[in-house]
Amino acid sequence: MINLLIKKRLCVSLFVLCTLSTEFAFANSILVTSWNIEWLSTADKTSRLSTPRTQKDIDVLASHFKHISPSVLFFQEVDSSKAIQNIIGNSYTVYLSDRAKEQHRRHQFDDINQYTGIAVKKGIVVLDPTDIRLDRSSNSKLRFATYLIIDKEKTSTDRRAPYTSNDYNKIHLLSLHLKAGCSGKFKPSKSCVTLKQQGRELNLWIKERVQNKESFIVAGDFNHNLSYPNDWFYSEITQAVQTKTTLASRKTTANCVVKSNRNPEKTHQFKSLIDHMIISSDLTDNQVTQHVYSKSDVLNYHLSDHCPVSLLIRN
Repeated sequence: MINLLIKKRLCVSLFVLCTLSTEFAFANSILVTSWNIEWLSTADKTSRLSTPRTQKDIDVLASHFKHISPSVLFFQEVDSSKAIQNIIGNSYTVYLSDRAKEQHRRHQFDDINQYTGIAVKKGIVVLDPTDIRLDRSSNSKLRFATYLIIDKEKTSTDRRAPYTSNDYNKIHLLSLHLKAGCSGKFKPSKSCVTLKQQGRELNLWIKERVQNKESFIVAGDFNHNLSYPNDWFYSEITQAVQTKTTLASRKTTANCVVKSNRNPEKTHQFKSLIDHMIISSDLTDNQVTQHVYSKSDVLNYHLSDHCPVSLLIRN
């Protein structure tokens, strides 16, 4: 009888220990990933730049995502919530760009749209503010940056005080996809002028976070290599707040291999990184890592012309 009682107490102790360990792991680290999935859609119709994927393509993309299993996914070039859910499964809540809403119909294309968005593992507390428009032209059909706020410690099952906008543990998240055509030095071209304007809008958002002493992560497809020494665009984004921001992807090596546009039987490796993460300097001293595809997967399946990048955030 005594031995049975001891065994029961031991089982209870182990259960409590495992529960505490799980909560501790959640509270002390959050893995965030950013991934441009290249015209991901469930629609039968395609744009002139996109091609449909087979179920096997979707399965392989889902396998790559499952291998990473982030707490938060910043995504780009996704046409619908259903399309991204096919990749990430039902353990995540999808927050698609506000541009996909009916009130923004004039900002949508009739065939396929390249929406930004954020998917958050169920159980994480989320607030969903209005998205940030980085392109101010009245009829722009792009450049809505998806904006969420998460709590890096609380879960939706917490019995502690309810989440408020002033909680110390909140992190402001912005998933973006910026103007292409100006990946290097500034030139007086339409692409560079537009990109610079988007950088100014982004700077205003970051300044507001810094002024309010709020943690933040800005991640996505910048279509520009921010890692250049003294890069003009990174300076534009972080003007007056350089000491409060960190380019977590500054030293990340560009190893992404994708299918060649010119010859689908060959691969192409990018020389520089354009998928970046800018974070508030209080969050972590870790470095962004890039997840590369195997050459056989690249050649045999329609994956993406971008590789996912991830960052581990610790308290």
